[in-house]
Amino acid sequence: MMVTKSASINDAWIVDSGCAQHVCNNATRFVKMDKYDGPPLRSVDTSTVPSGIGIANVLCNVRGRKKWLVLNDVLFVPTAHANLISVLQLLNRGAKIDFSSKGAIIRNKSDGRNLFTASEYHGVYALDLRAKLVFPAYHISPQSALWHHRLAHLGGANIQRLKKQAHGIKDDAPREPCNPCLQGRMIEVPHRRSEVCKGAKYAMEILHIDVAGPFEEGLDGSRYWLTVVDDFTGWVEIVPIPRRQGHVVESLRYFLDHNERPERKCRRIRLDRIPEQVGEDMKFTLFSRAIRAEVTGVDQHQQNGVAERAHKTIYDRVGPTLAHAKLPPKFWPEIARTAAYLSNRSPSSKRNMTPYQAWYGDKPDLSRLRVIGSKGEYLIPPKQRKKLAEPRTRSCLLLGYEGNTNYRILLEDGRIIGTPNAEFNEVLKPPSTQTREDVGAKQQSFPVATAAAAGGSETVGQINHPSASMRHASVPASGRQISLAPQEQTQPGSWDDIVQVHLPQSSSNDNSQPAVAGRGAITFSPPRSEDTFGPLSPASQDSVPRIDSPPGSDQQQGDAQQGRIPDWLDNSELQEGGAKHIVQKDSLERHPELKLRDTRNLENTSGYDQEELALMNIPDKNVIPTFLTVAAEDIEPFEPKSLRQAKNDTRWLEWEKGMIEEIQSLQQNKTWELVKPPKGRRILSGKWIFKVKRGSSGEIIRYKCRWVVRGFTQEEGVDYDQTFASVVKPMSYKALFAIAAALDLEIEQMDVKTAFLYGEVDHEIYVEQPHHITDGTSRVCKLRKALYGLKQAPRIWYQTLTNFLRNLGFEPINADLSIFVRSGMYIAVYVDDLLIIGPSIAEIKRIKRSLRNRFHMTDLGPCSFYLGMTIRRDRQNRILYLSQEAYVRKVLQQFKMLDCAPVSTPIDTSPLPDNSPEYICPSNIKNEYQRVIGSLMYVMLGTRGDIAYAVSAASRHLTNPGPRHVKLARRILRYLKGTKSLSLAYKGQLQMLRGFTDADWAGCRQTRRSTAGYLFNIGSGAISWQSKRQNIVALSTCEAEFMGQTQATKEAIWLRRLLHELNVGQGQRATIICGDNQGAIALAANPQYHSRTKHMEIQRKWQGEVQDAGTVELKYIPTSEQIADGFTKSLARDRFEWFRKGLGIE
Repeated sequence: MMVTKSASINDAWIVDSGCAQHVCNNATRFVKMDKYDGPPLRSVDTSTVPSGIGIANVLCNVRGRKKWLVLNDVLFVPTAHANLISVLQLLNRGAKIDFSSKGAIIRNKSDGRNLFTASEYHGVYALDLRAKLVFPAYHISPQSALWHHRLAHLGGANIQRLKKQAHGIKDDAPREPCNPCLQGRMIEVPHRRSEVCKGAKYAMEILHIDVAGPFEEGLDGSRYWLTVVDDFTGWVEIVPIPRRQGHVVESLRYFLDHNERPERKCRRIRLDRIPEQVGEDMKFTLFSRAIRAEVTGVDQHQQNGVAERAHKTIYDRVGPTLAHAKLPPKFWPEIARTAAYLSNRSPSSKRNMTPYQAWYGDKPDLSRLRVIGSKGEYLIPPKQRKKLAEPRTRSCLLLGYEGNTNYRILLEDGRIIGTPNAEFNEVLKPPSTQTREDVGAKQQSFPVATAAAAGGSETVGQINHPSASMRHASVPASGRQISLAPQEQTQPGSWDDIVQVHLPQSSSNDNSQPAVAGRGAITFSPPRSEDTFGPLSPASQDSVPRIDSPPGSDQQQGDAQQGRIPDWLDNSELQEGGAKHIVQKDSLERHPELKLRDTRNLENTSGYDQEELALMNIPDKNVIPTFLTVAAEDIEPFEPKSLRQAKNDTRWLEWEKGMIEEIQSLQQNKTWELVKPPKGRRILSGKWIFKVKRGSSGEIIRYKCRWVVRGFTQEEGVDYDQTFASVVKPMSYKALFAIAAALDLEIEQMDVKTAFLYGEVDHEIYVEQPHHITDGTSRVCKLRKALYGLKQAPRIWYQTLTNFLRNLGFEPINADLSIFVRSGMYIAVYVDDLLIIGPSIAEIKRIKRSLRNRFHMTDLGPCSFYLGMTIRRDRQNRILYLSQEAYVRKVLQQFKMLDCAPVSTPIDTSPLPDNSPEYICPSNIKNEYQRVIGSLMYVMLGTRGDIAYAVSAASRHLTNPGPRHVKLARRILRYLKGTKSLSLAYKGQLQMLRGFTDADWAGCRQTRRSTAGYLFNIGSGAISWQSKRQNIVALSTCEAEFMGQTQATKEAIWLRRLLHELNVGQGQRATIICGDNQGAIALAANPQYHSRTKHMEIQRKWQGEVQDAGTVELKYIPTSEQIADGFTKSLARDRFEWFRKGLGIE
């Protein structure tokens, strides 16, 4: 007999065939309770109105093993003499009950398995229970319980297994059941496979994917999560997403891109038959990667059992973890990722190792794991501690992990960051031994949040059927509304205004028994959406009065119970324009539950360095989560470097289409003829070049493929003689834009398709057939026309285009051979991009028509995007704006700086130190640094002269960059992040060419060479600028300024010639160059011999002759008016902003 002698009939559970509903007389057995609105419960001699209805847990004994029975729709009748289990309800739920003289057996009707047993007891059948009907006194092993909580409520048996499969666990005793586990878990019926499926033989071969949700909206806007499970290793990846449409495919692509390797390619994916998983986008993605889809039958989600089981595994950890940490439901995305992190480091029944070890090959180190929700102290970075007496730490709350070293923590000001520098106070609370009388004595306590069952179906053992009275589903199928968190309860109307985060403190009277719903409870159900199936019960404020006492007795919990907010979550107004990583005011309005501390704590957040912290803001609910933003929007599409990479790319069909178009174009132009390889002749090799072409907003407009010759294999004098590329200079096209803005000229753009194919080669050249598209023979291509990659191809194309444009009346100008002029009309050529500028759109159309008749052209219409720059015009006010915002965003993406904190200046005013003599930069850091500077150089030459000095200073250390130099490069990116929308403006006025020149004497502390700079404009935005360290050491300020004047004078002479040939003549007036050193100006004006300047004799003579000829005039201005000052040194913020405005950047 399994009922103990000390237990009375009141504590037994009677299997009653005459009872229509389950009845329980003990409030401590309930997990959740609602108000009962039904008819009275009638018995033989009386009728009783139940006090409530809800979910009850019964701890049973099945063949010596503990097993929980979860009952739904249980009536709470305190006056009942016994607890009753309705046979009718069990039968309706799919059970089968066999009675005999010795007892009863409750079976699963579908497969006949024994679930629970009942024995004869005082003439009735009583369920076989554990030895005690209430929880025993506190005797849990502290270490066992601690690791149970650290591992997100992993089972005791698995903890014992994990000790052999991981490092860092010290545990020596078994563990008793934990209250949050009971609150957050329900048992599911496992799907029995109809056939044995062939498993994977290596990692990534077979993946299982599924979508869980919708859940209540998380802090990052997520309402679903995507689960990806590797069949071979059991590795689980959780990706919170805001909606299913579109994001499932993009998240899967991201996972494949970052985890596939040549030795482990995905071959099969098992997924559900729902639109988001079997739509056209998914089909295309899988087809392009040669992945076979294995789709479940209609409404047969259990056929994707691995993913469904992973859902349950994560779900079973999220609910209890949220309950134990007392976190509100909106934190579920963080906890779900943490659950996946811990699941990958937990024992796997498939292999005698953890998924982590199967994936990486090494045992995981769990020594840094701590209990989620633990209160701790986070070490403030040294540069954030401004006072000696200021505390070195701040309070924080543990949410999860980043990699193997960083914790993800919630700070007092609402930020979630990653850092290794945190310590936590792990406090465990024992189960309560209170009786019904103890509970009843505390009825008047204030209500607190209690946990509800995370399940949405009544479970009899492992029988699982939907229950109409439940609001939630235990394991969410796609499209079903679900709450991952425990049901939170507080005084009506108070919870929606705060984030109720309890920082655990030591207490000895917490109750780990399944809790009872409390008085005034508000059940949180997510809002209805088009994704919700079935009716949802509205949140009720008329719930059953609370009967048990609140867990814990510390002051902080007491505050929460009374609706008060902890000090560090106190509400205050947020400062506008704060750091990006702080919850902004508009987000606060959309999320009234986000209340932060006084804004004085947020003032210095922009100073956090990415090398110290990985900051994450809490975005607005309409913003895609950070991970998916990267995956779906901000990841630069992969540009394959080889044909093999292209074939493995998800966009292979697009690339193949581009390759076919390229070959068709080559054949139409009769570029080659196929011949047998001639003896004794070099056969040049070729390769495919893959490029993503973008529009003005950065959108993809074309996947361009080019078959090119590997020109470096050519031999000079045999395969070619001369080379030349037609590339319009940056100063030239900026001058054209300034002229077009002032004169309100039309600007149109055209692109020549396969431009190099229009020129005939002047040498006998043989090239191999294009890879992937051949005629199947060993023949080679004898070229008739030039191909891309040939050293002489750009020159041949330029000659062909020049001859044609001359027939149209255009002539190249001497100042820039890439610009062609004809009576007020201009054509700027950048290889195969043509910019056509003129006063008459009709005349431009005639020129376009002539070009199309001769070449295969793409008419791009009015110019809006040119060489990576966005062109925007205000025709009414005659203003033209040049912006490189799309390119800057691409650079930030490329170097993972999209989420960096912006700064107001690109370079600090403090001197930049040199490296120590023994320092050698690692090659990977050096290569990355060089790539960053190269990208910044293009931005600087295009439109952003304000970063010229910073880029110049950083580029001096390309061969051996040190930590401070890397930090400078990152600072420039941070500056561009905050100013990427700025544009170089050319306004409707043309004036005489005017220049500014300046130098910083001996500014380079290592070489003592000076930095000089200049800029020129024709009335508004700058058209030419330079910042450069001089090649020799100047012996005085006068010398440094004088040598700077020389460079500025040379640029002025060239610009005068350019403008003259563009029909914007300067007349007989000299070009004024403004300098702030009277000695240098006097030296140029009076080039007399002097002992201190005899080493600059040629420069003195030349500057004197230029001024005497009336070409240039040097004019003195005070330093306060010297715009070029920003090209020679770092400036403070106010001075720098004045300098930037002087460049015409706004």
